[in-house]
Amino acid sequence: LLKAVINMPSNIFAKTGTRVSILFIDKDQSKSSSALLIDASNLGITVKDGNNEKTYLTDEDEKNIINCFLNSTEKKNFSKKVIYDEIKENSFSINPKQYFDIEIKYEKLSHTEFSNVIQGKKAELKKLFENSKEIENKLLKNLEKIKHE
Repeated sequence: LLKAVINMPSNIFAKTGTRVSILFIDKDQSKSSSALLIDASNLGITVKDGNNEKTYLTDEDEKNIINCFLNSTEKKNFSKKVIYDEIKENSFSINPKQYFDIEIKYEKLSHTEFSNVIQGKKAELKKLFENSKEIENKLLKNLEKIKHE
């Protein structure tokens, strides 16, 4: 009976920071073999409201979700039709991201280019480790200054 699932952004409803999913159940859906899973969790704009944050969907975001839902459209990394058997095989998970194809891009590097990248990363790490050691030393010195009176 599951027609669709829409994963919404956090802070979209009331004052809850948890992510919310909207499930659409349709008794006529029993004639279908799949459900539409939509990941709208990255949409919207976040606005500070006092001590809280609130996420608002833009008009374009709303239209995108509605059109995708009404037309059962598949969009890369946004929506996918998933057959019920596949959902069952995945322990009935209805998290859309779990069903998106993962795309890995490879970049061919010469031996010299690869060595340069590795050397750059080593230099970055060395600098971070030095900064970390400096912060550690400052913390230890400041701890020594604390006295109980």
